[in-house]
Amino acid sequence: MHIVLSSIYHVSAYLGGNEQYAHHLALGLVRAGHQVSYLTAIADNTKSFPYRLVIKPATFVAGKPLLALPWLSTLSGLSADIFHASGSGLPLLSVAAYYRFRHVPTVLTYQGDTNPQTPWFKLGSYIENCGIHHLFDQIITTSPYYEQLLQKRWPNNQIRFVPMMLAEHFSQKLPNKISVRKKLGISSQTKLVLFVGALSSHQYYKGVQVLLQAVQTLPKHYVVHIIGEGDQKAEYQNIAKQMGLEKRVVFPSHISNKDLLSYYLAADIFTLPSTSNSEGFGLVLLEAMACQTPTITTTIIGSAPWFQKEQITQLIPPNNPQALAKAIIKNMNKPDKNRIKRACSFARSLTTQNMVQKTLKLYQDLL
Repeated sequence: MHIVLSSIYHVSAYLGGNEQYAHHLALGLVRAGHQVSYLTAIADNTKSFPYRLVIKPATFVAGKPLLALPWLSTLSGLSADIFHASGSGLPLLSVAAYYRFRHVPTVLTYQGDTNPQTPWFKLGSYIENCGIHHLFDQIITTSPYYEQLLQKRWPNNQIRFVPMMLAEHFSQKLPNKISVRKKLGISSQTKLVLFVGALSSHQYYKGVQVLLQAVQTLPKHYVVHIIGEGDQKAEYQNIAKQMGLEKRVVFPSHISNKDLLSYYLAADIFTLPSTSNSEGFGLVLLEAMACQTPTITTTIIGSAPWFQKEQITQLIPPNNPQALAKAIIKNMNKPDKNRIKRACSFARSLTTQNMVQKTLKLYQDLL
């Protein structure tokens, strides 16, 4: 089977949850004996992968991709048995329309609502939702919340829940906190709070400003590391400086996958204080859970009802710095060992192999 996968960004250029999902799906499909071409707008062309990487540029306005003619011009050389898009963006819809016209089954992994903030982008979101409704034969959601939401929104579409996966290196035997902290140069006495996520205007909903406000009320010996890249990083650094937090809030730069695992292990608390259900899942939460690090997130993210049912994270209201600070202090002083254990088992049960098997079953049902 030849599958054409597509996302606007590729994991080699941007280490987001959607990009990791699509990359690990591609790897799993190749291991299962299938041919994969991966169409993307932004990637590192100096790196090689076991699948074919097709890089075609797109025009961006305020972080949103517009229709990309180079994408359409290359499709004649990309015959496919299945087209599978992940995430959002008008280029993905244009490719779906091309394959739909040629009677190729089309699949979309819907990662979350975009919740645009301006009239122009609200119009674009409306057009995109109309396109999704008509152009995709099957829609995958990564959380039960979005499965139920989309079944109500698009009752005539086929909606299927396939959970996110945990990258395989998180399931291996992990080093201990003491050795990891020593390697990173973090004192054993430091109370470390970790955030990992995009620092971009497009992903405004990560809750970084909420975290910075919470730091103001945390004990002075608490240190926060904010790991991520994006066009808002310098702005967040400036806000932290204006708040007088430059010695308590650290912005490590260009962290590799290997070092990111070390930071998860070194942290006492991991938080993702997202402010919108545009945070469809929050893969970074799974990664922290797999490292047995207590997690705090908000009730608004797409995976929150599922996580609440499993009792694997502490949930707080969104846009509430006081609640976040209180939760950080509580988990720092008295971590819930049973919840940490449940969370680790839960995270490690969501394997790439299971995700690939469920996705292949979906493809076979469409053919």
